[in-house]
Amino acid sequence: MTRTSNGDSEGWTEADTDTRPAFTRRDWLIVFFLVIASIQCVRGYYYVNVSTLDWSTYAHGTAELPYQGRVGMIDVLRWAENSPYMIRGAAKLGRMLLRPYLEPMSVEKFTSLLAAIFSMLLIQAYIIHYGWRHRYRLWWLPDVLLLAISFIELSVRSESAMWTPYDLPHALLFGIAILCALDRQWYFVLPLFALDVPWRETSIFLIAICVPLFYVSEAVAWRQSKTRTIQTILLTAAMGIYWAAVRATIYAHYRQNGTDAYVHSTYNVHALLLPNHWTQLLGAGGYLLIFILLEWRRATARQQIILWGFLICAPVILLYGQWTELRIWIEWTVPLAAIAATELQNYFYDCYGGTKTSTAITTA
Repeated sequence: MTRTSNGDSEGWTEADTDTRPAFTRRDWLIVFFLVIASIQCVRGYYYVNVSTLDWSTYAHGTAELPYQGRVGMIDVLRWAENSPYMIRGAAKLGRMLLRPYLEPMSVEKFTSLLAAIFSMLLIQAYIIHYGWRHRYRLWWLPDVLLLAISFIELSVRSESAMWTPYDLPHALLFGIAILCALDRQWYFVLPLFALDVPWRETSIFLIAICVPLFYVSEAVAWRQSKTRTIQTILLTAAMGIYWAAVRATIYAHYRQNGTDAYVHSTYNVHALLLPNHWTQLLGAGGYLLIFILLEWRRATARQQIILWGFLICAPVILLYGQWTELRIWIEWTVPLAAIAATELQNYFYDCYGGTKTSTAITTA
């Protein structure tokens, strides 16, 4: 594989590699252990963490904003509360636990656990497909990095340990939408964005990522640049109007619930000044975020657009989020894992050259 001056690869040639064979038994064994690790990551998220919110109030529309405004799981939890199968399943799982936990296994928690495992497995399937399709020599590398980030952001948290029912379904829609935009698969991006908007208000960050990727998605001649600009403006307007209409409707419906959304300035300054909080603060991105940004030049040109969009969105996250709550970065887990994998592949490519035995670089 060869790379252009902007960091993108020009594609594979016969000199680089033979046609990649189908999965072998060895590959399926790797997939098996990756799936086991993913399930354990989600189990740790729900077993160890304790929610400060009664999610039955969320299911019945009386919880505070912004939690209530993330409406994606309302109907699911409401159905589960009236399902004898889900009630029995929650009770049985609670009895099966080897030791008592700080929080009982309610039907809301049991249902959220199943939805989160399903979402994580879908994320894993897509990112494995992503690594295989882009011909990573270590096709499992993006998934391993995804798990490394997810374990730290979800399971290995000593402060602000709270679980929610909607974070991983949102991460699924948000992350795959960005990877689809990276691959110019726009027929998937807009439906994923439309589905994601009710789950979390931070779905607006997709506009900051997808619009620049759309504008530079093809090499547009000078005489066509005006058309591309108009298309980009229309895309921005359509996504922005849809997001505003949906979120405004949700807010109007639940505004009487009150809100817990405010700037946590005192809490965050306290966490920043005391060194015993620093290990938690630096866990953002599974301790890989700083390395991903430092190795910026090894990412492809389109991946660098995602990093720029991330830096633009980060101040908003830091303004309203609790900095010791690593869950605030969960939606960025999938694109950050893909970018980190590419940077690592390109590092080995730069060190050892583009021979057939070297680690191949990938791009989108």
